[in-house]
Amino acid sequence: MKHTGMTARITNRTVTVIGAGVSGRSLTRFLVNHGAHVFVSDRNALSSEVCRELETLGVEWEEGHSHRALEADFLVLSSGIPPSAPLVKEAANAAVPVVGEVDVLSPYLRGAVIGVTGSNGKSTTTAIAGHLLRQAGYRTAVAGNIGTPLADIADDQWDYVIAELSSFQLHWARSLSLSGAVLTNIAPDHIDWHGTFEQYAATKRKINDFVLPGGFLVCPQQELPYMQRDDVKIVSLGDKGSCPDAGGNVLSSTETSWLLRLDGEWHRLFSGADVPLAGSHNEENVAMAGACAACLIGPRDVGPLLQGFQGLAHRCQ
Repeated sequence: MKHTGMTARITNRTVTVIGAGVSGRSLTRFLVNHGAHVFVSDRNALSSEVCRELETLGVEWEEGHSHRALEADFLVLSSGIPPSAPLVKEAANAAVPVVGEVDVLSPYLRGAVIGVTGSNGKSTTTAIAGHLLRQAGYRTAVAGNIGTPLADIADDQWDYVIAELSSFQLHWARSLSLSGAVLTNIAPDHIDWHGTFEQYAATKRKINDFVLPGGFLVCPQQELPYMQRDDVKIVSLGDKGSCPDAGGNVLSSTETSWLLRLDGEWHRLFSGADVPLAGSHNEENVAMAGACAACLIGPRDVGPLLQGFQGLAHRCQ
């Protein structure tokens, strides 16, 4: 279901973007291009380069939040703005709607959108899934928390959009529509932002709520109790060398290969020798990305498709 409420009506709306980082500036360009009247509010001093960009766009801005930011039809939060931010609380008191970037952009993502989240491995899994689909010949965008802002790929036509979604983005999301999702794992992280581990975990698991009926979810076996839906295909991942359960759609491994049971049939996904990254955790990342691709374009040996994947900077090599 595509969002049809306030965020779908951007033209001629007065919008304040909170945060002038990479995603905030990308949002600003997107909103300006769609005819919104944009004001940017950042709590920190902006570089001369950022100021020149905003000036070129015809956008006014402030350094340090003020009441001016609330003179808008709604506020859009770039990635990382917490609910505890003073300006967010002031907006609630002033009855000014607050919207996350994902909800603004969701109606403008053209193609089947696959969300990927998790405490560990989500960036690598996102990148691998995008690589597999591109190698298979599909026009695929890889964006979101991974580096390229979602606003940068909005409006373009894609076969698939593989979107890495942080817990911050999921916290603010209300109207995201996903054809599928991958939840790599949940471990304690960002507790200062979310308040408690339980709230953090609930936010990560929220991705399941956005998968459309008929879609799919790939997740670890231990997450199955939280992912009960009859209208979504669920693929579970167990520990290396184990079969997660006696039935259902599962990822399993032998000493040399990873296998996928999908709709009652076993398929070989790849061998350990095919993985261009070190570590068993990266085999699991490839397995989850391979299962994602299988749910979209059918099961196949993805070993040959892994060729050319370089991995991501600042990850274990």
